[in-house]
Amino acid sequence: MGTSELINSKDNGLNNSPKNNINRVIVRNIVRVGLPVAIQSMLVALLSLTDVVMVSSYGTESAAAVGLASKWHFLIIMIMSGISQAAGILIAQFAGKSDFKSAKSIFNKSLFLGLAIFTLPVILMTFMPSYFILCQTDDKNVIAQGSTYLVWSSLVQLLTFFVILCESSMRSTGDGFTPLVIGTITILLNIFFNYCFIGGNFGFSPMEVKGAAVATSLARVIQFVILISFFVVKGHWIYKSISTPLPTTVISRLKKLSVSCTASSVVFAVGAMISQILVGKIGTIELATYCILVPFFNLMYALYYGLSVASSVTIGGLLGKKDFTGAKATAKSFLKWIGVLGLITGVLLYLLKPVIIQCLNFNDNQLDLASYALNVASIYCVLCMLNMMLVNGILRAGGQNSYTLYCNIITTWCCDLPFTAIAVYLGCSFYTAYPFLYSGEILGFILLYMGYKKGRWLADLTV
Repeated sequence: MGTSELINSKDNGLNNSPKNNINRVIVRNIVRVGLPVAIQSMLVALLSLTDVVMVSSYGTESAAAVGLASKWHFLIIMIMSGISQAAGILIAQFAGKSDFKSAKSIFNKSLFLGLAIFTLPVILMTFMPSYFILCQTDDKNVIAQGSTYLVWSSLVQLLTFFVILCESSMRSTGDGFTPLVIGTITILLNIFFNYCFIGGNFGFSPMEVKGAAVATSLARVIQFVILISFFVVKGHWIYKSISTPLPTTVISRLKKLSVSCTASSVVFAVGAMISQILVGKIGTIELATYCILVPFFNLMYALYYGLSVASSVTIGGLLGKKDFTGAKATAKSFLKWIGVLGLITGVLLYLLKPVIIQCLNFNDNQLDLASYALNVASIYCVLCMLNMMLVNGILRAGGQNSYTLYCNIITTWCCDLPFTAIAVYLGCSFYTAYPFLYSGEILGFILLYMGYKKGRWLADLTV
């Protein structure tokens, strides 16, 4: 079901509707869009966690190598996500008007832009991998294994961009189920290939780190083929719709949104990479612990990311219809829900800490480090969730990407990284330095909430 159908259905009641009708529409869009996105995000995070845990059986250097190499792919994927988010913002609003020809034009322009940006970096990562890993560590064994991972998994990132753009476009038009089904098939295949190639099962020779890279690449190729086949067989608008010339103002807006979304993603991704480097300066055991915990936290945050996508799709469609009253009421409800769920998650994270540590296969040297990191995460959990909703679910839906970028720069580069770097270079332990990685969340919430209250995100971007 498309966004126009979700928004225009007779019982949506968002325009001058009572509170119970607003909540009914929110629940419907969470089920149709948010939950599929959340489940798929959880599966992706579970896959990353599986990669690291399976490889970690070959030593902390192997786990660190996969974690470091994956951060470069994470950087590229974050840029891809930035471009795809920009496209999705406009596609959601055009879909609210049932204008799929303009939506197709947005899709095409975003695809060409992304391929132009990513081709050179992907080639460099494939043929000059050691220079990338060398930026993160001076451990020769980690550099060698990380380079192997990049060689065998980088070229396929061009297909990854097409997949991410398609998924964003489909979700923006109300279809969260199809990306979930195709993504689930891909992830299950990836885990199966991991089992075959990393440890050497079903007649394959053990490839260790190389096996993880080969498994990821092969699964992505299959996902690309399935997506193309689906579009052709179903006559999907991404395949069937004929693009129409866009007004220069809309093209300019797409470029502006792409720049701000991409810049924000780069700031976040580079910040994550530098955080990993700073933790690595403390020690290899601390780095390996951190590399295992990051995919777990991504798994935990997946539900809230799904809710933010459901919020963005719902609000974007309403803004495209100029239903600013409904959009404002919807945003308020989503913030209340995410706050309550964030508190519950923080409590559960603390209470289930022993089970989590056991499931993540930490060795004896990592137990105390992991326990402490989970304690810190449980404290800051609710702020992380609220900030995610404000950025992805509300402000960006109304085109306030530049504002969210400024907030990201301030919190990451003026709080998180400087304070952590000072602690590391003063010789502080992991227990002292790690909390500083979350130090910007409080300031971030204050700035983002101020932007939300000003209401500048209540705007129709298609005119």
